[in-house]
Amino acid sequence: MKEHSPSLGAVILKIAGRCNMNCGYCYMYNLADRSHVVQPTRMSIETVDAVFDWVEDYSAAKGLSRFHVILHGGEPLLAGPELVEYIAQRANGSSGVLITISMLTNGLLLDDGWLNLLARQNIPFSISLDGPRKYHDRFRLTRAGEGTHERVEKKIRYLLDNPDRAPTYTAATLCVLSADMDGREVVRYFHSLGLRKVDFLLPDQNHVHGSSCYRKPTGQGEFAKVLIDAYDEWCAIDDPEFRIRKFELLTQAYLGMPVTLDSVGNGPITVFTVETNGEVEPVDSMKSCGDGYTKSGLNIAEADPDSLESVRLIRLGLDKDTTLPRPCRTCRNQAMCGGGYLPHRFDGEGFRETVYCADMMMLCDHIRQRVDAELRSASQEAMLQHVLA
Repeated sequence: MKEHSPSLGAVILKIAGRCNMNCGYCYMYNLADRSHVVQPTRMSIETVDAVFDWVEDYSAAKGLSRFHVILHGGEPLLAGPELVEYIAQRANGSSGVLITISMLTNGLLLDDGWLNLLARQNIPFSISLDGPRKYHDRFRLTRAGEGTHERVEKKIRYLLDNPDRAPTYTAATLCVLSADMDGREVVRYFHSLGLRKVDFLLPDQNHVHGSSCYRKPTGQGEFAKVLIDAYDEWCAIDDPEFRIRKFELLTQAYLGMPVTLDSVGNGPITVFTVETNGEVEPVDSMKSCGDGYTKSGLNIAEADPDSLESVRLIRLGLDKDTTLPRPCRTCRNQAMCGGGYLPHRFDGEGFRETVYCADMMMLCDHIRQRVDAELRSASQEAMLQHVLA
């Protein structure tokens, strides 16, 4: 373990082991891993207690002042309000460390009872949405095969129009991209809907395992166009209150600032997962690397403050900056891309450059060129103002 190793800072709690949607690209249920079939459908109170006990012990040992808990699934609302209420009470009652909570939901089960609970316990939440109906309803379906866009958009519009009913709604969304999306149209849709934060995700594929929803990347930059068009439209809108995280952080990384997103830049992956049965795993999208690939054999109830950092895939994430593949070390966009998202780098034996290398190269080059042009323009404007002063 290297000196001054980064510490873990967040845990994804799989409080529900099932989902009420059947998203075709889902790494939990529809890709390489099948371990969900033997997982409990719901996390127990005993496992919740073990998680919070470990967080308190780990934070004390590492001198951490705060730790973040992400309620996830499956669909976390399937775990029921009693469990979520108990989790919030455990967080509020923790000593020595501030434990914050957030939730990502598909939104279908949100009702007045849930909104009251999330507001009362001050739990921020966001809702996934894959853009306009024609894109969203291709893959984000109910178990009966029906589209969910109309129901999800209706919930989002209600929350945006009634902020007093949902004071902790973040007006944020996750959107999984497809290569044939119109990037400009998707950005305009999110902006006109009134969302404030968007995060674009590339589909979870790697050099071994693809997805039946997408053509496997060929190295020709199939996803570059949608990313670049989305970036250009975001710049054209020029609304400081409308944020797209991937673009913001890639820009910050190019300008030499540290970034905190595990899919870009050279920062460590400081998040891990606890499954419904209490088993410790790396970041959950690593399930796309193979059936049972994320299994550690370590239960959080048996873990001490040091044992999680020794789990191989968690250790790999913490040391991500020192395990770059050779081509990435000298790449002009290394500081921005960071080799790509770790699950997208899997090649069956280890991890090399991302399967989306061509796409990220083209996007990073485009951002660099645009930022350089804006900096030159700003410099020239400053010089002109100085001359005229």
